[in-house]
Amino acid sequence: MFRDNESRCIVTERYKLIRYFQAGRCYKYPIDVNPVRFAQHTERAANTGKPRPYVQLFDVQNDPDQFNDIADKKENAAIVKSLSKKLYDWMASVGDPLLKGPLKTPYYERSMEAFRKSIQ
Repeated sequence: MFRDNESRCIVTERYKLIRYFQAGRCYKYPIDVNPVRFAQHTERAANTGKPRPYVQLFDVQNDPDQFNDIADKKENAAIVKSLSKKLYDWMASVGDPLLKGPLKTPYYERSMEAFRKSIQ
């Protein structure tokens, strides 16, 4: 499981491709965890120690629960490339701000405002 808001995905009948745009850590997401408490940071999960990949690919027909990332398998390189191109084209067509750089989230804006106030 990855915690961020800077990712995009494309889903076909067969595949789901996810592209991540911020570095981060991977967490072991227990099946029985409460997603609301996890999102609110009141329930934690262990860090896997692995860096976040830039891309994940899941075969949703054969792996509907999306447990097995197959993006790094050589035989899937053409699928990753094709879906990435479609995703990029869509992002460009809608003017996705991620193509211009990291997003300034409300949390970022509030933290910077507090930071600026703290040095005045």
